[in-house]
Amino acid sequence: MSKTRYCLFIVAVTLVAAAVCVFAASPRFYLWRGLDLWEMGNLPEVNRAVSTQHQIDRPFAPVEHPSNAIIRWRLLFPLLANATSMPFSVYLALPFVGVLLLLGTVTHVVHRDTGDAWLAALSAGLAGTMSWFFVSTGWLTYFDSWYLLGALVVATARPMWAVAAAVLLCPWIDERFVLMLPLCLAVRAVQMGWVRSGFGRRARVETAWVVAAAAPYLLFRAIAMFAAQESTSHAYLYEAIFGNDSVLNYLDSAALGVWQGLRLAWGPAIFLIAVAVRSSGAWWWKPAIGIGITAPLLVMIVLAGDYSRSTSVMLPVVIAGIVLAGRLKLPRRRSVLAALLLLNLLLPVAHVVGPRISRIKWLPAAWHTYRNPEGTLLDPALHLRLGNEAMQAGRSDVALFEYSFAIDLHPEDPSAFLNRATAQASVSNWQEVVNDTSAALTHAPIDWPLAEPARLLQQRAIAEIEKQKSAASAAPKTSERPSATRPPR
Repeated sequence: MSKTRYCLFIVAVTLVAAAVCVFAASPRFYLWRGLDLWEMGNLPEVNRAVSTQHQIDRPFAPVEHPSNAIIRWRLLFPLLANATSMPFSVYLALPFVGVLLLLGTVTHVVHRDTGDAWLAALSAGLAGTMSWFFVSTGWLTYFDSWYLLGALVVATARPMWAVAAAVLLCPWIDERFVLMLPLCLAVRAVQMGWVRSGFGRRARVETAWVVAAAAPYLLFRAIAMFAAQESTSHAYLYEAIFGNDSVLNYLDSAALGVWQGLRLAWGPAIFLIAVAVRSSGAWWWKPAIGIGITAPLLVMIVLAGDYSRSTSVMLPVVIAGIVLAGRLKLPRRRSVLAALLLLNLLLPVAHVVGPRISRIKWLPAAWHTYRNPEGTLLDPALHLRLGNEAMQAGRSDVALFEYSFAIDLHPEDPSAFLNRATAQASVSNWQEVVNDTSAALTHAPIDWPLAEPARLLQQRAIAEIEKQKSAASAAPKTSERPSATRPPR
């Protein structure tokens, strides 16, 4: 195959794999409207993107949102965006670019090591049915595709300059990459034949390259920690291990998340581990390979509550298992891999974050929700009803939130403004009552039946404001005495 045809093959496989996987498990793109709706700011689809906008403007400032404090040192792309004045729309596209690069790299690695074009194409498809794909295409500004691309480079690349570059850069994308390095070295040991040849000169040199390239980042984080710049990291670690978010409180969710992260893609990963621990070589290789692969996964599950997403660290193991099957010329390897891919496309899939399970639907269902949001989070009528129920229960704060949500979704609905004005009146926010009733009357049709109640409520609010002004002007003024303390210089 010529270089031109090979490049076209990689591009075609990448695009087809991405399209098929998006069709089978579509991102909830209709929730991306949350970038402009503060009420939706806690959804994972937009939560991090909101904080990232501030991080791009001030890359070295602490991240204020508690759930996003962990991204403080994930500076590679924010610094790039800041230095180049990158439009935020372009920044939002970077994870999708990473998806295509990662799928293309998977295709190249499998084809390079097995010479089997069909196996390479099926591998790209199977990689796209894993959780990292759903996160990178659905949760805005999550760069899982990029740090996993770096991990795959460390595990499989032959030029050591590429390995060193990945280790130098990827920790600044996501520190999960550093936790993955033992797994990457374990996979590399299988890929490069270290297990059979022993820990020879080549193995020692390549391991030294990885350790040396990771040292600057590890040194920086250690200095930051001892300089008391990482109080958020301490709090995060304590909460993850001992707090309410501990995995010990959600063992059933963790087990489900480990399954949902790969589903049937666990097959090639288990195959690789089984062959590696049964291979010939020094006795200590077997536990080293086993610990190197499983320990990072266990650490991720303990430290992060997004269990399905964390399981994506096994991607290099899955790809290495497919490569091993190709090298061993296992019978029916293509048909088995095709069956795994087909079943993964058909099986139910979901994000598992702590106790929350968010099912991922296929593209036609997501498009239907986008066009017909009735009964969903994007339905203004739903929030009006929830606001009314909150008012009946005496929860004015909840009612104000729901009415504001309804107004943001449908800013020309006079009923939503009138309902919010009523809720504002219940807590004596009279100026807000005037503003909301004015907006209701502005947007109301000529024959709106609630126009008269809105005017009466507005007149009452104006009267209350005048009463407050009169009371303030009639209050006796206290004489001002000079302060006994000197003003600060």
